[in-house]
Amino acid sequence: MIASELDIYVQHIFWTHSMSTLCYIANEASRFRTFVANRVSLIREYTTISQWRYVPSKSNHADLASKGSTVDNLEQDQWMKGPVNANQTHQ
Repeated sequence: MIASELDIYVQHIFWTHSMSTLCYIANEASRFRTFVANRVSLIREYTTISQWRYVPSKSNHADLASKGSTVDNLEQDQWMKGPVNANQTHQ
């Protein structure tokens, strides 16, 4: 909405660590059970397949937080600092 009001183009990229999710989004031939079909339908309504990208779990720092890690592990892990470019280190 903001991009529309400001009349600017904003490229939206969505990331998932699930290859299954990417296959669901890209699959136009299969019929899915209601739960999956409803979600895939919404994703297709508001996004395009080309906007979706795969991130391996090993590179997905948010993955640690979503799997019930301890506070100590979260504090020590990179995820609190955000992604790091291969040529950059956090101080």
